[in-house]
Amino acid sequence: MRAAAALALTLSLVTLGACSAEAAPPSGHGSTHGDTHGAPPAPAAPTAPPAALPAGPRGVVLARYEALRAVLADDKGAAIAAELPALRTAVTAIAADKAAGAADLQKGLDGLAAATATKDGAAVDLKAARVAFGELSRGLVAAIAADPALQAGRFLFECPMAAGYQRWVQTNATMANPYMGRRMLECGAAVAAWRVEG
Repeated sequence: MRAAAALALTLSLVTLGACSAEAAPPSGHGSTHGDTHGAPPAPAAPTAPPAALPAGPRGVVLARYEALRAVLADDKGAAIAAELPALRTAVTAIAADKAAGAADLQKGLDGLAAATATKDGAAVDLKAARVAFGELSRGLVAAIAADPALQAGRFLFECPMAAGYQRWVQTNATMANPYMGRRMLECGAAVAAWRVEG
């Protein structure tokens, strides 16, 4: 038991160290790994067949979630609000069916709406939006874990530096971290098993 705990701690520290190293390259040296400031993110090539979208509200949630993930990974907070109306309609339908993850999907959606409710041209609160996206992710991971058919073409990642829920889903195997954005797009690690975690 102690050996397993020590191994888990070591893996966490290695992952955390890799993420931290990306955050602050040595003085006077540019980073070629994960440095996206000033340049658009490079398109990532998919390594699996495209993820199929089921019909109905689950398909809408999956599509809007992926759009939100890409927006957050690219630090484009102003684009979040455009995804919310369709997402709200779909989450409401899923909640009515008491589907797996519905409560967390609703909590994440409410948080995203609050983070984007700006006044007088103020910027979207990206930090709050990312925490809310974590709750949305918690619900989506639960839904996908409950329905293995949804796992095909989707990849699960985890970032040890994210505030709140640390996992996210994307349709591409090339990591693009929505919790850290462009400053640390490649912070995190792939997660092999689809299961619900705290």
